[in-house]
Amino acid sequence: MVIRVREINDEEGIKLRRIVRHHPGAIEVKRAQVILAFVQGFTPPKTPSSPG
Repeated sequence: MVIRVREINDEEGIKLRRIVRHHPGAIEVKRAQVILAFVQGFTPPKTPSSPG
């Protein structure tokens, strides 16, 4: 799976941070957290493609 991330502008960043702080929906909050983490340079841990 390839994930492409683009830079976000200030307005988008503000909107995402607002979602994280004030949105009642858990899914939307988690998505906003993931996007903000990627923008800050965090990447998902690498996992083996097949077990054992």
